[in-house]
Amino acid sequence: MRELSLRIDARPTDEDIKGLAEARIRQNMVFEELKSYNLTGKFLCKHPLVIHRAEHRDLQLLKDSNPAAFLKEFANCKKNVDRYDSYIRDPKKKKDITKNERLRDKHRERMEVFRKILANETDNSL
Repeated sequence: MRELSLRIDARPTDEDIKGLAEARIRQNMVFEELKSYNLTGKFLCKHPLVIHRAEHRDLQLLKDSNPAAFLKEFANCKKNVDRYDSYIRDPKKKKDITKNERLRDKHRERMEVFRKILANETDNSL
């Protein structure tokens, strides 16, 4: 954030301003999460790091308790990514492109959580 502030003071570009705004939004989300945790002992689960941690925990429990259901969820998530990729390429669905990109990114992030869990299992089995 400090680097962005220096660049904005000198000669700001649109990307610099956008980056500074996004950094400030993330920073505010972190403060809200920490404030909630300090007051209640629970996270709000709005910040991406906390969301992924909670989702990682839930998927790890699913894998440990029901591996078949875990693999089914993994396959469904992959299909969702493929589905939204095709929606984005479809000229008939151009009006919903931002919604489809957001949903595709959400499922891609979930795929990363799945891959981390599977990578941990592979590392532990060696």
